[in-house]
Amino acid sequence: KELGDKLNSEKYKITILSNIIVHQSGEILEFLLRYNNINAKVNFGDYDNIVQDSKKYNNQNAVIVFFELCNLINGFQYKIDLLDDNQTNAIYDKTISEIDLILKNLRNTSLILFNTFSSFAFSSPNAVNNRFNNFCHKLNRHLMDYKLPNLKIVQLDKIIALTGVSRCFDLRYYYSSKSLYKIDFFKAYSSYVEPYFIAANGKSRKAIIFDC
Repeated sequence: KELGDKLNSEKYKITILSNIIVHQSGEILEFLLRYNNINAKVNFGDYDNIVQDSKKYNNQNAVIVFFELCNLINGFQYKIDLLDDNQTNAIYDKTISEIDLILKNLRNTSLILFNTFSSFAFSSPNAVNNRFNNFCHKLNRHLMDYKLPNLKIVQLDKIIALTGVSRCFDLRYYYSSKSLYKIDFFKAYSSYVEPYFIAANGKSRKAIIFDC
């Protein structure tokens, strides 16, 4: 708040859309960006209302999408092994259509940060690929095929790998309140995406070097 009070520039509005609880990230991201003289204000869409909110908040300076794999349906990380191929394909097709609609709704938003899907929280101890992992990879392949100038794909597994699985996830809070991520994750995530916002606000340093 003290950093924000010192900034006279117009608010840089960021909205986070998510199907999981990520409200702890707001003040962390605001602090980091305000420290870099970006007068960031982070808002949140309604819980698990990403598609509708992508249209509601498409006038923001930036939108971050946390589309969590385990919450596509309740307990998906376990239920996927009980579903037949037709049921699994139906969930895949529904998710793909939702991704397409989200990005269509946000096509005029200056900056979109869309996180890749991750199975790390529930499958990191397993050395062998499983249906949950394969479903995750399939969704990410679709997401990576998008070539939009305002879209930045955030590699969530890279952040988790650099930070450590035990420091990123708290399954106890996930099962009690759908709050999967720890504070250390949100700190690492904010630092990872910081350059996108710095560049979007024209604050990245550039140099032309001549070798004579």
